[in-house]
Amino acid sequence: MSAIKISLNKILLYFRLRINLFFIVLSFLMFSSVFLQISGILVDVFKDLNLVSVIFILLLLPSYPIYFFIFKFENLNAVERLSLTIVTNLSIYILEGFIGHSLKIPLTPLFFLSITFFLFIILIGSTVIIQIKNKSLSSFIILQTDVDKERFYNDFSILKYIKDRLSLNGILLIIFILLFILSDFARGGYFIGFDPWLHISIIRSITETYQLPAGEYFGAMGLHIFSVVFQYFSGISAINIPRFSLFYTFPVSSLIVYCLLMRVFKNKNLAIFGVYILTFTSLGFSYLMYQYWPSGLTFIQGLMIFLLLFIRLQAFIKERPPSRKEIFTGIFKTYIPVILILISALITHSLMALIILISFVWIYLIYFCINVRRGFDFFLLLGLMGIFLLFYSLNISTGHLRVFDKFFSLPIQYIVSGLIAGASVILLSILYIRKDTKFTTGRYKLIIFGKKKKFYKTVEDRFFIPILIALVIIFTITFFIANFFVFNLNSYFIFVGFELALYIIIALWGFGVYRFKPRGKVLWLWAIILVFLIFAGLIFDVFTNTFHFYTRIFYISSVVIAIGFISYFQKLMKLGGRNETKSMILISLIVFFSLFASFIDISVSREIYTLKKREVSTIQWYSNYTNETNTIVGMNGWEHVFVYYNFPFDNLSYDLSFKQIHNFIPADNDLMHPENHVLSNGTNFLTEMKKDTEMEIYLLLSDNFLLTSGSSFFGQLTPEEIEHYYNLNYLNRIFSAKSENGEEMPIYWVI
Repeated sequence: MSAIKISLNKILLYFRLRINLFFIVLSFLMFSSVFLQISGILVDVFKDLNLVSVIFILLLLPSYPIYFFIFKFENLNAVERLSLTIVTNLSIYILEGFIGHSLKIPLTPLFFLSITFFLFIILIGSTVIIQIKNKSLSSFIILQTDVDKERFYNDFSILKYIKDRLSLNGILLIIFILLFILSDFARGGYFIGFDPWLHISIIRSITETYQLPAGEYFGAMGLHIFSVVFQYFSGISAINIPRFSLFYTFPVSSLIVYCLLMRVFKNKNLAIFGVYILTFTSLGFSYLMYQYWPSGLTFIQGLMIFLLLFIRLQAFIKERPPSRKEIFTGIFKTYIPVILILISALITHSLMALIILISFVWIYLIYFCINVRRGFDFFLLLGLMGIFLLFYSLNISTGHLRVFDKFFSLPIQYIVSGLIAGASVILLSILYIRKDTKFTTGRYKLIIFGKKKKFYKTVEDRFFIPILIALVIIFTITFFIANFFVFNLNSYFIFVGFELALYIIIALWGFGVYRFKPRGKVLWLWAIILVFLIFAGLIFDVFTNTFHFYTRIFYISSVVIAIGFISYFQKLMKLGGRNETKSMILISLIVFFSLFASFIDISVSREIYTLKKREVSTIQWYSNYTNETNTIVGMNGWEHVFVYYNFPFDNLSYDLSFKQIHNFIPADNDLMHPENHVLSNGTNFLTEMKKDTEMEIYLLLSDNFLLTSGSSFFGQLTPEEIEHYYNLNYLNRIFSAKSENGEEMPIYWVI
């Protein structure tokens, strides 16, 4: 053993025994670094190092002392407490901004830093008081341990310690996620999607005015508050925040999902595999984390709430109903974080939070109907629904719910019929599930070995694989035909449809048996309500002539699909022998195909939904030379880019909403196809529109454009139509940006 390694191990043990004191001192140093940054004192050479301070504070402070110093959370392990700490801090920062705005306090960098520091000081002070009262301050500062110091000095290895804690698969998963995130930076260009341009515009507005533009984005400011805190503390510009957000959303969501899967399967490798497939497949989980959307943060908060409730529910679904003491033991350690997280989730995305909350209410309603004590937390969820109704009555961050205005515009007979049908399905489901639910153990093993309910074993051995192949082929052909006649998507999406069919069918079959486990029943109930909500959302979209609502519900379902998918392979591995071999072969084939399909999906999606530099330069040119309000016809979503470059953020005398800076009309088939410009009576409706609005009209020509209604997602111009634009005498091409391969992005002005 080298003297250097022994000396290093002595230092490590010294800090390990004083980890609590070291954390407190380090926290003060991190606060100091950020204070120097927001004060403009920090020199450039240290600004990159300040990112470490920002990450430390946003992830761990101020709530770390609650979960690691002050209270003992006996029902949570260290990783679960870390996850809860991170999500609690996220919620605290959102509530800081919301409360500060409500009290008319300017949302300056110093406001967020001082409030966070003040909360941390209170918690550390409470910790010291508690330790002194318990006469344990000395043991808190220097941990008591039975470690053999000499053996530790000679044998301890950091690499071995990391390998023992994480496992090789865990290390590979972390590397995979980091490479996935870094690939976004390597490709260059802008972030994916159009919505992020709106969100970074709101961030610019907050940092200029120090108040929330509550009239923008339906009043849901959670994402923007948290992003502003990150920008204030780090100094990173708003336009870079969407890409840096990946370093938060992917690791945090993966950590929570890992904790949930460990509770479900009690197997580290299966939990890691679950996180892995959610990260790279097209199930929707990665979409929520990859896109700079408020719904991604809300989903993280919803997963944390479900994890807390699931951990508590596990004690209530044992063979014997819980006693009164078991119900109330540690109740506030669950209820208070859940309420805090739910409130901040409503401020972030009320519609997503409501959908997630409804799914939880359904689960606990079932258990409440079976036995009041087993479903006692149903009262908590009723309280959370009460909080939502209070927010709705006060019109706090509930603008997303305007989507239901279309529902109430439907004929009354449709509404009544839908409500009766939905209520009937729910009532019948409750009656059946209540009768079918058992709390005895052992049924699952009897079923998978064919000793009980032999149907599942027979179908598994003889028919499942052929049925799976047949169903996937039928699904794929149906999807291909529907795509050809209705959706008009890129043919590569066929691979995605095939991939999703595989996962969903295997997940449903896996749940068919896994639901006979007491904890499997909980997840099966979650799957049932999400399927119901997806169909309800799809029907809603059909009747309102849109195809955008139900997809978000499907994204929420991704974790449940992954659990059902993994449960099938867990069953095969329990059976052993040929089944275990079949399991490994089938997993390998699906994973390789899924990687291929997901790679194609990401490539195509980036091409469609990512703005090119030439497209942005066109909008920048317009913004540089135009201040008056004009009518702009362009790709749906591009209006947010005009706001980012054209809105007078730095002029505090302006009291404008984002929509007032121009009159934006989303591109559609009538506006974009040149043969539709002139009506049958010879009237040119573009020139007539110019007269009627008394505004100049500018048309941004794009060969592909999103459609805001109808069953198709995209409209397209043929090369002949694009060429035809050059010869229209009522249009004047006033600007054109070209890429290296000659692709053009012009602006046309209606003469």
